[in-house]
Amino acid sequence: MSAAEPPPSEDDLPALLKAGQGLTSAPAHLLARADAIWRPRVRTTARPAAAGALRRLWALLRTDTAGQGALALGLRQAAAGPRQLVFSADGVDVDLRITDDQEPGRASLHGQVFAPGEGGLVWLAGETGLQSVHIDAFGEFRTGALEPGRYRIGVERDDWVVELPPIELPAGRTGAAGDPVPDADG
Repeated sequence: MSAAEPPPSEDDLPALLKAGQGLTSAPAHLLARADAIWRPRVRTTARPAAAGALRRLWALLRTDTAGQGALALGLRQAAAGPRQLVFSADGVDVDLRITDDQEPGRASLHGQVFAPGEGGLVWLAGETGLQSVHIDAFGEFRTGALEPGRYRIGVERDDWVVELPPIELPAGRTGAAGDPVPDADG
């Protein structure tokens, strides 16, 4: 048996405290596992040009509510609502809705991606530039106010990107069919 060590003196305390701050490292496999848990699963920048390394899919339009007539006999106009477009490509479905934005003459997009996995981003390329929004855990995304014009839209996940056919966002307030609604004068 060894004798008990005497308690440290007051002069030894600063050196002992400093030595105690140098903790040993965790094992490398645990550090790698923790890093993988907290690493973002989506890229933070939109990059349709660099998506060449990804599996590229082209979506087909399956449903578009534009041009649908009145739902019941005698109705002059259906209630104004969002235009809904549904696209499909090799096991990936994208439900996209075009709605009026709070800013006059602008629209916003709200959608949901139905595909294996989670996360990812949606990028929009238009005349005003490129922007991207993240897809949440439920597969949903929402853009801010968008200028009228033609947009290329892509949905990107870890190893694939789905490009939708170009979409034209009309100027002015949109009706149920997505067409501009005339002013009260005309």
